[in-house]
Amino acid sequence: MAPSNGLHPVLIQHWRQVGFSTRRLQGTVYHHPSIEDGHVVTTSEVREVEGETWKQGNIVRTRNTLYMLGVPG
Repeated sequence: MAPSNGLHPVLIQHWRQVGFSTRRLQGTVYHHPSIEDGHVVTTSEVREVEGETWKQGNIVRTRNTLYMLGVPG
């Protein structure tokens, strides 16, 4: 699952799944193009998970962003 724009995925640390009707991630982001490092965010709806497994190092795609899963929270 490579980024279509050639950019690297955003690292999300201390993440957890949130939401009941939609899957979202909440965690601390690093290397986001418009959010300062160290900010806690809640992503838009998760659309795809690499290998369909939620583990460190895998890539998760939301509507606009690719995230690399870091250490879970």
